[in-house]
Amino acid sequence: MASVSIIYVYLLLQFVGSYANRFLECSENSPCLAPNAKCTNNICECPFGHVFSLDYRSCLPIAVGIDTDCEDDNQCSWLLGRHRCNRNKCECDEGWKYYNGRCNQPVGLNQSCTYDVECYNGADILATVCNGVCVCNKGYYLRGNYDCRPETTVIGPNDYCSLDSDCKTTNTVCLNSHCTLKKETTIKMLEKDAQKEDLVTQIKVSEDYDIDCTKDEDCSSLQNGICYQLTKKCICKRGYFLSGNTCIGELGTDVGCTADKECPIQPGRCIDGRCYCRKTYFYGKSFRSCQKPMTQENWFCNNAERCQVLGTESYCDSQHRCTCSVTAKLNPETFVCEPSEAQFCEEDEDCTKISNSFCIDQKCQCKPNNREEKKTCLPNIGASCSKTSLCTIENSVCGTDSNCTCVDDFVPTANNLRCLKVATGLDGECEIDTQCSTAVRNSQCAQNSCKCINNYKQVNDTCHPQKLMGDLCTDVTQCHIMLNSRVQCRNSICQCSAGMQPTENGLDCETSGSTSSLILHVGTIVLLITCHLILKLQCNIK
Repeated sequence: MASVSIIYVYLLLQFVGSYANRFLECSENSPCLAPNAKCTNNICECPFGHVFSLDYRSCLPIAVGIDTDCEDDNQCSWLLGRHRCNRNKCECDEGWKYYNGRCNQPVGLNQSCTYDVECYNGADILATVCNGVCVCNKGYYLRGNYDCRPETTVIGPNDYCSLDSDCKTTNTVCLNSHCTLKKETTIKMLEKDAQKEDLVTQIKVSEDYDIDCTKDEDCSSLQNGICYQLTKKCICKRGYFLSGNTCIGELGTDVGCTADKECPIQPGRCIDGRCYCRKTYFYGKSFRSCQKPMTQENWFCNNAERCQVLGTESYCDSQHRCTCSVTAKLNPETFVCEPSEAQFCEEDEDCTKISNSFCIDQKCQCKPNNREEKKTCLPNIGASCSKTSLCTIENSVCGTDSNCTCVDDFVPTANNLRCLKVATGLDGECEIDTQCSTAVRNSQCAQNSCKCINNYKQVNDTCHPQKLMGDLCTDVTQCHIMLNSRVQCRNSICQCSAGMQPTENGLDCETSGSTSSLILHVGTIVLLITCHLILKLQCNIK
């Protein structure tokens, strides 16, 4: 069996290698597919500081850091771990968490671990530590075997809470983010203190420092900067981000702080030379901001991070209210969203508590792409069905292929739990990219509005590729989107006609110098003949 596996892996690698070689090999008669790639020793190479796209048809600049602009997953390899380009921004892949300049794969509580960072679940980096297995850190309490919450025994404005259960002193409740005695009457004072502490800094992130280098010493003007050898540009080292001309340490990075006020990201606190968010606050996914949590008395939210008071099975719904995911329910005692209870089983017949469930890994569960609602497994979009009444997601039906599908003019979300109406066109309202791309090709959802994707431009209600001088084209109209009407699509390239040359800005064509001289010379001859034959004059042309 082992030898068969080795042979399989070998054949797979051979296939992948041959597939890649088809696009990397080149010759005089077989140029590179990527327009800006060079053929060197019969191998296509991207310009310095660029990488091939996944389909080898483009050379794209290397993206450095989380949330940097991108078009293709390959640009985001600086993040290490599993990463992706999602909505034109580099981020960690689903299920992976960003921390200290890289993507890390987390493990759950009581699971084997080697490093503390493996225990980070995406909410509070200080909540868990590795002690052979992931456990709650000192000063945190275990909540429902799902997560760890910060606890406090301090009454008054000198410590913080979000839930009543955070307050460990008898007869106390969490009021305005502070633990107070149930009979306490100084509410106004607490409100004033809470408002003062709720100030959150917003640090503007800069895109590029744009200083060339060959070694780290060349970047001495950029504190905490290094020379990135793949681009020969000065960048911030891992765990730092650029703001103006300064590299600022991300939360959790060793910056050598000695007091809370030295932390540039507020509300922050300094622990062992590292800046962290104030107690009870959560971390933005790029560790460049602190997010105010919801409280037991105020469930308002404007981002998912605020809702993590309810645990990792929570989200911020369209009404800006924290709620549990469809696969979890709220425990009113612990205020945590608990995954639906699974019944132990040995065979499908044992699964009686949840209708239409099956025995999977000795637990009664819904089939993949099905969800539990009111003790019944129901199909999501794309799952099999026998009748439309089973497809309970709004605007869905049981299609002719016996799968739940969205009705006409609606598209499914990525988790197959909703059907959203196709956008009306460019500038139409949207939540996801497919609402736009279904209506208009080469469009995407950006800030809840349909826009053309990168390198495409809106013309009426369509998105056309932006072609510059020298770009490949199939029709002259592609060239005229960005260039003047004198530019032609000749030999599948946007270029000037014979006898003309590009203007200095590269957007138009003008008569070339040699052609201008020829026209002037011919014009002079014509004028001499006209003077002599028609006007019978002695012409003096200078």
